[in-house]
Amino acid sequence: MKAISVSKAVLLMAVSSACAFMIACGAGSDVPPSPIVSVSSTQNPLVAQFSVATACAGRAMVEFGTDTTYGKSTAWYPVEGVFVPTSILVAGMKASTTYHMRAQSQCAGNTTTSGDLTFKTGPLPALPFPAVSVTRPNPSLSSLENPGIEQITLTPMGGPPTMLSFFTDRDANPIWYYDVGAGNFPFVYKFLPNGHLIFDISEGGSVLTPASSLIREIDFAGNTIRELDTASLQQKARNAGYDFVPGFFHHDLLPLANGHLIVLVGTAKSFTDLPGYGNIAVAGDALIDLDEN
Repeated sequence: MKAISVSKAVLLMAVSSACAFMIACGAGSDVPPSPIVSVSSTQNPLVAQFSVATACAGRAMVEFGTDTTYGKSTAWYPVEGVFVPTSILVAGMKASTTYHMRAQSQCAGNTTTSGDLTFKTGPLPALPFPAVSVTRPNPSLSSLENPGIEQITLTPMGGPPTMLSFFTDRDANPIWYYDVGAGNFPFVYKFLPNGHLIFDISEGGSVLTPASSLIREIDFAGNTIRELDTASLQQKARNAGYDFVPGFFHHDLLPLANGHLIVLVGTAKSFTDLPGYGNIAVAGDALIDLDEN
């Protein structure tokens, strides 16, 4: 017999008791009931946390838009069934705007749809969003416009570092952002296969000589999943017997299909009596393959 937790056992008893009095639970029909849904805010005012619970195991996604035609959707996510809630982060919405949302679920060979919920995004925070505009000199050609969204990161040459990475829609409205912290700047950021983002963040100093740097994985709400700073990488390199000291992360990183991550780090090697230069440290780069840990 498969063991189940006490909380799930109580939930199963509650669902079973409710089904004894509800036609919607499947009495006289093999079609599962509509998913149970709710929506709440996150620490990012442009991101909603949508909860969906289904009768049987399968998958679910969230449709959303400014009216009940929706028009946009998240990816599909696995759901456990027996009405155990699964959270799906919904991103890609404009600030201070009301959106309609509903869940589509697939289980036991059937597709079911939840009722409609509304969610209003919050205002943009007091961060240095640049003024961005879009012009279309020939509106009659708008139907030929490339679809998608715009990914923007600002890395200044001189002046105070920019702490912001963000996406805009086709009309330059911010639809997602991440604050990497005052005095820091995002060298590069990319999507991971699980839908999270991976950041190369330089901390303090300048673009060419940051005080330190780190690699950080976040979800769409901005929660940190994991991170690795250069000091920790240096210790790992010493433990592995490398003959160089990794410096700061910079310019690019490459997520691999096996879960590994190729990072580019600056390094330096000291030379004695180098012809034409004497005693000097020569700057160079190294590629390092990081596993999942």
